[in-house]
Amino acid sequence: MKTNIVAKKEDKAPLCLEIGNSLIPLVNERKKENLLDRISRARKDPEVIIPPVHIINNLQLDGYEYCIKLNEVIIGRYKIKPDSFLCINPGEIEYEINGEETKDPAFEFPAMWINTNDKEKAKQAGYTIVDPAGIISAHIKEICKRRAQDLLSMQVTKEMLEDCRKDHPFVVEEVLKCLSVSEVQRVLKNFLKENVSIRSLYNS
Repeated sequence: MKTNIVAKKEDKAPLCLEIGNSLIPLVNERKKENLLDRISRARKDPEVIIPPVHIINNLQLDGYEYCIKLNEVIIGRYKIKPDSFLCINPGEIEYEINGEETKDPAFEFPAMWINTNDKEKAKQAGYTIVDPAGIISAHIKEICKRRAQDLLSMQVTKEMLEDCRKDHPFVVEEVLKCLSVSEVQRVLKNFLKENVSIRSLYNS
């Protein structure tokens, strides 16, 4: 059984985040910077296109597990350790601390799980500390960078053109006289293959 837990359901969203029961508070909690806030902020990053993310509760997952799906295919998953923070060595630290070894899901960097009591100690030592909502949003963002071509759907291409039309109506009209939306999509995908950013066309 799956339950929709977003305020506005994106039925056609190709990107889906499924979360276990114990991660639901990350979405519903009222404190500043909950999971929805983190994802919304990530979508404004000029370096990556992140489409609307459909977030649902999947009862078949472990309580602290989540998986990221693109068109119903799992492209990322991870299990968060309860009441812990992800601790990453950025390369220069004052001293080492102990923790449970793991890997950062976004970049697969060596990392550790530390408990709340060790959080300030780790910060003082120079470690990068990531909370559960930050772990998930960073994972989504990195996956979107790697799968940019797959995420550039016809709908996203139309949205980009409409957004661009607001500031450059003549240019968009001239382009669409020569190319169909599907042809524009193909051109943009070729840019992405060459690692050319097209994010400036899309300001949603």
